[in-house]
Amino acid sequence: MDFQKGVIKMPKLANNMNEHSLNKGKSNVTEIDEIKFPHSAFTGILKEFSEAVGQVNDVDPAMCLMSGLSAISGAVGKSFKATNGSKHGGSYLNLYTLISATSSSGKGVIMGNALKPLHDFDKAIEDEYQKKIPRLKARLEQFKAHKKSVLNGSSKKIDLPNLSLGQDPLEFIQKEIDKISLDEKTIRGPVPFFIDNASPEAMGVALEEAKGVLFSASSEAGDIFSNLQGKYSNQGNDFTLILKGFSGDPTEFRRVGRANVKIQEPCLSSLWMAQPSVVGKLIYDKEASSQGLTARILYIKGHMILEPETIDEVAIDPNLKELWGCKIRQILSIRKSLTSPHEIKFTRDARMYLLEFHNQRRNDTFGDLSAYRNELGKSREIAIRVAGILAIAEDENSMPVEINLDQTRRAVEIVKFCQQELMNEIKSKRILSLAEYASKLESVLEKEGKMSETIRNLGRMGYDVEEVEEVVGTYDDRFEIIKPEAGKKGGRPSRILRLKTQE
Repeated sequence: MDFQKGVIKMPKLANNMNEHSLNKGKSNVTEIDEIKFPHSAFTGILKEFSEAVGQVNDVDPAMCLMSGLSAISGAVGKSFKATNGSKHGGSYLNLYTLISATSSSGKGVIMGNALKPLHDFDKAIEDEYQKKIPRLKARLEQFKAHKKSVLNGSSKKIDLPNLSLGQDPLEFIQKEIDKISLDEKTIRGPVPFFIDNASPEAMGVALEEAKGVLFSASSEAGDIFSNLQGKYSNQGNDFTLILKGFSGDPTEFRRVGRANVKIQEPCLSSLWMAQPSVVGKLIYDKEASSQGLTARILYIKGHMILEPETIDEVAIDPNLKELWGCKIRQILSIRKSLTSPHEIKFTRDARMYLLEFHNQRRNDTFGDLSAYRNELGKSREIAIRVAGILAIAEDENSMPVEINLDQTRRAVEIVKFCQQELMNEIKSKRILSLAEYASKLESVLEKEGKMSETIRNLGRMGYDVEEVEEVVGTYDDRFEIIKPEAGKKGGRPSRILRLKTQE
């Protein structure tokens, strides 16, 4: 299996010895190479419908394809797990998709088409719930009367058939009231399926109400990012729920004057779109990188497409619309009927491919891509999820039992593309601020002709390890990090930053 093909190529800096000697630390950066979106990684109704949306509406087909992938992820929820036989067990198929696109790129049109079957499903839930409201109001009044009776010390017997032996009647009554209404006046809405622009706290409450499964979708996600980055609070960044919503780790947070929110196994999927300036504030955020938020994201940069138009009316083939709707409804029906997740296993050769991808990524993060270690930390896990989504999308009954090598290869293609897009975007922003830092490091290494220094000593001198790695990843024609072998006495030798000799 050849992973060298498609390996991320970062832009090179000018490497002319005379120019460099005269103008240290001010090398010119070439343009970042354009990379092609892997359209061939998608097949079947997912590809046919998404590309039809793009063609009819003159919008970027890559945005449509990634939105379609996310729509299936949102529909799946916790009903499927993909396992590659690792000790960590299976993984839910929730994805975090982030699309950066300028105004008039068709974000709303794309999302409207891709998510329509999901919105129809959500509306059906709402309509069904409306029929239950009169009964819920009557039940609320009944329990409020029971509560008043207990508080007043009435000797009148209260009929509470579901009260457990030894349970406090008042506690039981209050729990039943809370299920119906938070303020004992307004009836709760149905279990949420979608959530749009919301604070982490509101998202957490919705996740708890939805039994840990939620789909966050917004064609203008600026407010979501502002909330995550603490714009409306004095607490700073608040990525905890988003981080745990991806990985499924239990989460709890306390709220002043209100009940604590506890979610045992959160499963959050997201499709977020926003303009580049808004997206940039999130992906350039060092905390988002260091805490692992950017590692969880499938990122693409959308493009505006302006095609000449005619007076002739064009529309998506109704058959394609119906097939796409059928696929989503089929997945939602499975989700509704299953009592435990349906497990999809990778074939042995697919598992071997994932293992090689993981090992290659690991080598990358200790080599040329050391500056992007945080962004690449979830590579295999995301590939597992994407492969699972492809398998469901391509199975006639949406109930595959295995994920094959071809689906795994295509999933890895998608992940590598998205990660390369993200790294290129981050690099284009960071590179200017790193130039001065690189110049300082170069002076240290050239001091007394040493040309190298251990990372440990650089740390003692006040240089941040992550920033040193970032410089190496950016200026890989000037610096390299060497990993020495352990000595005879054992121990863990410090890595060495070395200045490359110029020819």
